[in-house]
Amino acid sequence: MTESLKKKILIIDDEEDLVVLLKGELESAGYEIDFAFDGESGYEKYLKGKPSLIILDLKMPKLNGFAVCKKIRRENNDLETPILMLTAVQEDADRLIGKVVGAERYITKPFSIEKLLNEIEWLVPA
Repeated sequence: MTESLKKKILIIDDEEDLVVLLKGELESAGYEIDFAFDGESGYEKYLKGKPSLIILDLKMPKLNGFAVCKKIRRENNDLETPILMLTAVQEDADRLIGKVVGAERYITKPFSIEKLLNEIEWLVPA
């Protein structure tokens, strides 16, 4: 697959080990990866890079996942870029808030790479 045809995924998560793991798995699956370890720098990378998909944690320093999602949807009026929340938070209320602020999908940790890849393929078909 040529570089220009690769789908770009932005991972915003403060768990560095998880980001490294996801980066390796997703690059192996043919995606171009960018990442940030806090909500504020993740939002800045979103503004610069316009990714095909954002994988977003909820609990992070500087800006939490809900705030990042809200900024993308409301301040930028971006209703197109799919947002997948990947988080350890398993409360139904948080799932609902995630939907309200604009996340398309919500996966809780621990998760399988296969499930994540299936969700990504569903959100950004080749």
